[in-house]
Amino acid sequence: MRTFLLVFSLLLPASATAQNWVSMGGFPDDNTWTTYMHGLAVDAEGKVWVGPWPTYTWVTASGDTVRDANGEALSTRTIHVYNPDGTVAMEPIRTITVGGETDTLLSNVTIRGLRADHNGNILLVLGGSSMMYRINHQTGEGMDKVFLDIGSPAAPGVDANGNIFVAAVVPGAPIKIYGPDFMDTGVIAADSSKGFSRAFEVSADGNAVYWVGYSNRHILKYTRADEFSEFNYTMPDTLHWGLISESNHRNPATGNIWFGHSQGAGVEPSENVDLGYGFGSEDQLLTWYELDTMTDELVDSLKVTLIHPWDQQKTRAIAFAPDGKTAYVALWETNLPTPLDPPEIAVYKFVKTETSSIERDAVGVPEQFTLSQNYPNPFNPQTKIEFDLMEAGAARMAVYDILGREVRVLIDEHLQAGRYTVTFSDTGNLPSGVYLYRLMVNGQSLSGRMILSK
Repeated sequence: MRTFLLVFSLLLPASATAQNWVSMGGFPDDNTWTTYMHGLAVDAEGKVWVGPWPTYTWVTASGDTVRDANGEALSTRTIHVYNPDGTVAMEPIRTITVGGETDTLLSNVTIRGLRADHNGNILLVLGGSSMMYRINHQTGEGMDKVFLDIGSPAAPGVDANGNIFVAAVVPGAPIKIYGPDFMDTGVIAADSSKGFSRAFEVSADGNAVYWVGYSNRHILKYTRADEFSEFNYTMPDTLHWGLISESNHRNPATGNIWFGHSQGAGVEPSENVDLGYGFGSEDQLLTWYELDTMTDELVDSLKVTLIHPWDQQKTRAIAFAPDGKTAYVALWETNLPTPLDPPEIAVYKFVKTETSSIERDAVGVPEQFTLSQNYPNPFNPQTKIEFDLMEAGAARMAVYDILGREVRVLIDEHLQAGRYTVTFSDTGNLPSGVYLYRLMVNGQSLSGRMILSK
């Protein structure tokens, strides 16, 4: 499937650097998590918190199975914590103790969302009990808890001051605000009857609240004049019709918010047509888009490429490392086509890297559209590709493996007429072999073949 990047510019300087989100594969590996993920968060130290949907039998450190009063093995929801390198950071969390009272994450509750708060501790919301907890990111111990009284809550949003915004998955409950002390401080809307949703997000200053109803296929944006306006949010604007999102998260480094796009619950693939909203292509499924909170424009994206053909997977969660350069994403319904096939991956790690640099040569306007053979070829670790544009236009150059899978995007810009040289240098996780590079400008395309030799 083709990665769809939305990057806009009017003029390219004499030299520029292109960046790209590069998939590092499954996290912590390709086999640990293969289905039904429901929550992701990254704490202040960069540790990754994973909340799967299935329950797991609880076994003590001594190997004894914990049993209930009837002698049955006890199953719980479980939160797993990893270091950025994928090693286990702490024992799985199955109980949370706050104020001397211990709650066990039994199978009657569900992990509805995980989110880091303004201090990098972890917020956990549960369906079934409608509870929200704060967990110390260093110790895994409970710090606070509150009964939300909104039914099954969606993943909360947190502003830079620690205010927590939360609402329910099912329409009909209010959109509520809790202070950093977990005290109920107000309501944005009495009835979040704008479709079903699974995640909530807010701008860093708290002046814009983004509520994504995946059944409505758009983003709702509530706004207030400033932070002194308390809870006087206006009726929502609708943004980006056609976006079917079940996850969102604010990048802590940029302040921009990312929204996942996938097929909505109960919507058949044939219904996912482009109605002029810009999200009708199958290429755009399982893609997260970056929304600039200043302009509400989409400015970047990252995409999961499945092992197997798409089969109703959904973009269920996304979280960023504190520096904003590493993203973790999670999928729902990653079922195996047959038992003999390799498992689909449910949690992926992406790293933003400099994939290429581009320079515009000081020559006149070329007389034709050309693409030269890369040099050196074979190459390791970098190679250069020259091309000529006889007229300005939207240019896209991508690299594909021999199976036709896109592995890098080198250019996705509006370029002026001229001669350009692209340096492809990000080959870190690519194996040796034959690759194709393709340049598309104004509906025309040219291709070349190159060899990476490590």
